Amino acid sequence: MRVLSQRTEKSIGEIEDMIVRLQGRAREAVAGMDLGRRQTAESLDRATRAGGAFEHISQAMGHTQDMSVKVAAATEEQSATVAEIDRSVSSMREVHGHALRVAQVTAEQSARLSESVGRLRACVGRFHLSTG
Repeated sequence: MRVLSQRTEKSIGEIEDMIVRLQGRAREAVAGMDLGRRQTAESLDRATRAGGAFEHISQAMGHTQDMSVKVAAATEEQSATVAEIDRSVSSMREVHGHALRVAQVTAEQSARLSESVGRLRACVGRFHLSTG
């Protein structure tokens, strides 16, 4: 009986050691699962924040594209305005040139008219009316 008792005690000890080892491994497994769950939650949080950042970037790109379209339209409008101003300046230059030529002709004709008036006065001065 003694041998049986010793074997039983030994078996109980081995079973207790096995249970302790299994409990330790179970705790390690639970800790590993907890760590995995936390890492998964962190990854999900990071992915959610990254998605928000991508959405913000997408909106910013859309805004930038809208601004680029507006800048292009404004540049085109300014180009058309500059071309119109250039045409107006050219037209004014032509009008100025024409007015200058007209002024020169007028000055020449005024000088001739003045000469003609002078000759006419000289001619009129030679005539004397006689009373009588």
